[in-house]
Amino acid sequence: RRKKLRGVHAQTLSTATTEHAEDLLPLRFDVKNGTSSSIASLTSTPLERRLARILEINAELLGEVNIDLLAARVTDHAVGMLQAERGFVLLRDAEGSLNVHTLRGRFGDSPAAEFSRSIAEQVVGSGEPVVAVNAKGDPRLRGFASVHQLSLESVACVPIQSRTGRAIGALYVETRLRPGA
Repeated sequence: RRKKLRGVHAQTLSTATTEHAEDLLPLRFDVKNGTSSSIASLTSTPLERRLARILEINAELLGEVNIDLLAARVTDHAVGMLQAERGFVLLRDAEGSLNVHTLRGRFGDSPAAEFSRSIAEQVVGSGEPVVAVNAKGDPRLRGFASVHQLSLESVACVPIQSRTGRAIGALYVETRLRPGA
């Protein structure tokens, strides 16, 4: 199986162009139905399946030029892959404040736009990601009142960088119901 998978990757990547996402991965993953007819179905271990899924998502996102659709898809995939409850794309405005650009809830409800601004500001300010499986017990987050006020269990926040490398926002996902998501 691994030889077959490597062969598929090698053949696909050797003929790929950046003009069409379908050139990168000829088979697709149906995110809404959770079915796969792609490389992920050729893999045997959970890690291989997860990495194959990331490749599929990258191929899907590669062709998207509409920033609103791209942000929504990235947020949906992040929430799904991390089994988070909510996800946000946060972008800096002209005054430098972080604002919610995209908001997604795992259960399809209309979640409130509350997030730990302290975590997001730290990530955007430093350019370094924060991942905490146990947010309340994480020493890096103990001083953040929002972690306790929002009853955060797990949180992951990564910077969104401009082409120049400057952080212009963040992708933020969280769960409040159970740790480790």
